[in-house]
Amino acid sequence: MNKHGYYSVGKSYSSDDVLAKPLPKVEDPNRVLTVANAVKYAKAEISLQIQGPVPTEVFEERKRQCVGCEFRMVTDKIPDEIGFCRSCGCGVSERARLTVKLTMPKTSCPQGKWAAYVASDNRKTTVVAAIATKLKGAVQKVLDKLSGGQ
Repeated sequence: MNKHGYYSVGKSYSSDDVLAKPLPKVEDPNRVLTVANAVKYAKAEISLQIQGPVPTEVFEERKRQCVGCEFRMVTDKIPDEIGFCRSCGCGVSERARLTVKLTMPKTSCPQGKWAAYVASDNRKTTVVAAIATKLKGAVQKVLDKLSGGQ
């Protein structure tokens, strides 16, 4: 994982025949703005903030599926080694890069090639503990302000 909390894409696919095939370059793909897409995006971003990125093996399997997908595209607008998905409707933006989206637990492939990540019971316990700690700190700050403390 790099300093930004994303897994390094690395060069493991650089010699793969899949990457050798030409990909469509799309500067302004059709972006599908719907309430459903906005809700999916919000859930994905929230899951990343609460749960953190998916485990490395989940990221690598998602990447393997995307690299071989006919809906994958690249663009000069925002370079990304894996690229962008033409099927999801997200368009081309910094947060729509597949190197970002593949780390999000609550995102899934619109073509059904991989599902949202469901944490094991051990990881769920860790996530719940982390949320409880954050809430406790936030509540304490509010109580301190209400009692006149800073």
